[in-house]
Amino acid sequence: GWARVQPGIVLDQLNRQIAPLNLQYAPDPTTANRACVGGGVGNNTCGAHSVIYGKTLDHVQELQVVLANAAEAYLRPLEFGELEAKLSGTGLESEIYRNLRRIAQDNLAEIQARYPNIMRRVSGYNLDEFLTDSPFNLSRMVVGSEGTLCVVTEAKINLVPRPVMTALSVLHFIDIFQASEAVKEILNHSPSSIEIMDKMVLDRSRASLGLSANMAFIEGDPGAILAVEFYGESESELRSKVEGLKHDMERRRLGYACVNLLDGPGQANVWGVRKNGLGLLMSMHGDAKPLPFVE
Repeated sequence: GWARVQPGIVLDQLNRQIAPLNLQYAPDPTTANRACVGGGVGNNTCGAHSVIYGKTLDHVQELQVVLANAAEAYLRPLEFGELEAKLSGTGLESEIYRNLRRIAQDNLAEIQARYPNIMRRVSGYNLDEFLTDSPFNLSRMVVGSEGTLCVVTEAKINLVPRPVMTALSVLHFIDIFQASEAVKEILNHSPSSIEIMDKMVLDRSRASLGLSANMAFIEGDPGAILAVEFYGESESELRSKVEGLKHDMERRRLGYACVNLLDGPGQANVWGVRKNGLGLLMSMHGDAKPLPFVE
């Protein structure tokens, strides 16, 4: 259930190699056809399925790194005796262990009070991972550090089972605010993914020769859509999930349309629009361009 990789491997290439084992690497950003594992370690990548898999931080077990003095270090979970040996040692690595532990303990109350308790917090250093000594895993500080602490040369990463089958519900809303309000209720249906696409992305997709023919899943002129994905073991199970969501949204009067897709090509069309969204926004003519914030 794990793999040892170098940081330059592209996510899609990694997943193609382990697909015959019915496994996959969980973090799946829209840039997966060019994003590398090491880049994901640097910025604590989430991806479309973070609602069930979490962040890169949840899937990195160990890291091999080069420190600022060119010394190599192997960062992994340390039990009490191993940690004591590191803390009492000499050299830069031991100094890092001592200082990190001190910083976390000195600021414990502040960390507990101010670090936001949200699913996708990926900014800042993960000091909240070091409030106790067991297990003490320095790789959890490196994840999300944006290359400021060391150079990663190898990673031991967690792998998860590939889904047997998937289905999509494409929910249509008059604006992005109504779509955002619906997320709380959608989460009660245990989806594997919820992805938003606003009017600007949809309009740019309609104007794209490569995507316009694949947008039959759009009804009317929504201000935003939510692509809600479900995992399942059979078509009947998936059909029950998407119909259940559709009826719940109708009952709560959230959104004006719901298009359910159980076929692979239909779902691929939706994900194609999602994955090409940022590139389409950046390709707008003229000096005025949308600024990517949370794509």
